[in-house]
This record gives sequence, C-alpha cells and structure tokens, in this order.
Amino acid sequence: MRIPLTKVYRAFPELDGFPDHECRRFVRRARRRVLVWMWVPVVGLFGSFAAIAAAIVAVNVHFRDQLRSLSRWFDRAIGGVIPVEYPVGDLAVAAIFLFAITVGPWLAFALPRDSLIRRAVAKRIEIADCTGCEHSLIGLPLLTGRADPAVRCPECGRDMVLSEIGLIPDDLLARAGDT
Repeated sequence: MRIPLTKVYRAFPELDGFPDHECRRFVRRARRRVLVWMWVPVVGLFGSFAAIAAAIVAVNVHFRDQLRSLSRWFDRAIGGVIPVEYPVGDLAVAAIFLFAITVGPWLAFALPRDSLIRRAVAKRIEIADCTGCEHSLIGLPLLTGRADPAVRCPECGRDMVLSEIGLIPDDLLARAGDT
C-alpha cells in the first residue's frame, strides 16, 4: 500500500525509468478505465459522514454520563496546562469527535480510490506483456517502416503489432525509434 499523497506510479518498478510527466499520463489513462467504479469512494465518503454523525448523536444520547466522566478525567490529567475558559476535558472530547468527523470520511474516500487506481495501473502494466514470453513491453521503441505501430520484444525477438493485442503506443509509453 502506498503512503497517501505520494506518487502511485513509483510503486511499480516497470515505471521507474520514466520521468514523472510520462508516468502521470500513464496513470491518467489507467484511471479512465476505472472511472465507472469511482462511485464507490464517493458513496463511502457520504456514507461515513452519515455514520459518524449518527454515532456522535448516539454517543451523546446514550453515553452522556461516560462522556462527562471522560471530560472530568481529561480535566484532572491535563487541566491547567492549557489556559482556556472552557474545561479542557470538554475540548478534548470535542477534538476527538472533530478528528473522527474529518479523518474518517477522508479514509473512507481515499483508501478505495487508491485501491482502484493501483489495480488499474497494475492491470495496464500486466496487459503490456509480450504474448510469447510475457516480458514487459513498456518503454520499447516503436518499429519504423510499418503501417501499424509495433514493437519488438527484447527477450524473444517477436514483433508485436499493438493493434492486434489491443494496445496503442501510449499504453506502452512507447518512444519513436528505428529498430
């Protein structure tokens, strides 16, 4: 699993030799194929807001005495450290609720979204293999002098016409070449 806010394409060694702008383009093309599934993170986002709000209401209604005890415990543990006009315990309980309200929905959105993107990139990398020896064709130069774009597998020497295997040069991050 990648660390949130990092570059997803750096999790795949096949893309290590490419500059960031080419990898971002590769990921964008992969994301287009999973856009139909992007409703899952959005539903998770709104569902988590509703669930957390309901949980906070339920906690306030059913566990009011325990919350007061928790608030008093915070007052005894760190009271007087922070000079505020409100009891520190009440602020600590409010901070816990605020954390749950902000981080919970973000995780409910970001984790499924990142999972979908990782799967899409992995699938695109997997598709870009030689049909003979399964060597990766990513980054190979295009063969010149052909009507259809093609690459030559460096492992087995087979010429692969991209349209026959359902690919285009962008799928391979292919470069113009004269092989």
